[in-house]
Amino acid sequence: MRKFLLITAAGKGERFGGNIPKQFITVKDKPVIIHALTAFFKYKADIKVTVVIDKEFETGLKENLLKYFPEKEFYIIKGGKTRTESVKNGLETIPDLSLVAIHDAARPWVSRNLIAKGFEHAEKHGSAIPFIDITESVREVDGKLNRSVNREKLKLIQTPQFFKSELIKNAYKSINRLFTDDATVLEKAGFKIHLFEGDRKNIKITYPEDIKLVEAFL
Repeated sequence: MRKFLLITAAGKGERFGGNIPKQFITVKDKPVIIHALTAFFKYKADIKVTVVIDKEFETGLKENLLKYFPEKEFYIIKGGKTRTESVKNGLETIPDLSLVAIHDAARPWVSRNLIAKGFEHAEKHGSAIPFIDITESVREVDGKLNRSVNREKLKLIQTPQFFKSELIKNAYKSINRLFTDDATVLEKAGFKIHLFEGDRKNIKITYPEDIKLVEAFL
C-alpha cells in the first residue's frame, strides 16, 4: 500500500513560551520540524507529505522546506482552531486505500525502525499506535482527594500514529468533538486500537528543558 505522512504543525505551543512555536525552534542547527521530516525521508525518500500549518507561519515553513528539501513537493494545508480540525483538514489530501502516519512536528527524533514497524502493523491491523510504559508511581487526583493507580494498566501514547487511510478519514468525518490524539478518534468511531512498543527517545518537545534531552539524541 502507498504510504503518506501528515505532519501537524499548526499549534502555537503556549506551554513552551516565546514568540516562535516549538516546531520552528532551532535544535542542532535545524528547525525541529525539519528533523521530524528528515526522519521520515530516511525511511522512505519519496514518501508523500502533507504539512498542516497556521497561516501566520506558512511563509516561514515554505522557506525552510525549500532550503532543506528543494527537490521535494509538499501539500501545505491551513490548520484549524484545534488539532482535531487541523488533522481533519490534512486528511483531505490523503487518498483512500493507502497508509498514513500522523505525526506531531514537535517530535524531532523518531527512528526508522519505529516508522517501519508502525506502517507494517497498520497494514495488518488497520491502526498502529506506539506506546511506552510508565516507570513512576501514578496517582489520580479528584479535587481534594487522590488515590493510587496501578501503572501496569496505563501506557503513555506517542506519535506517529499509523492508520489505513479510509478508516481514519471516515472516523474524523463522524465526530463532532475535540480529541487530543487520532487513536481516540478511531476508537470513538467503533474500531479497536492496535498498540505496539514505541521508543523513549521519541520525545515530544513541550517545555524548554525538553530541548536538552532531544539534543542528546539528534
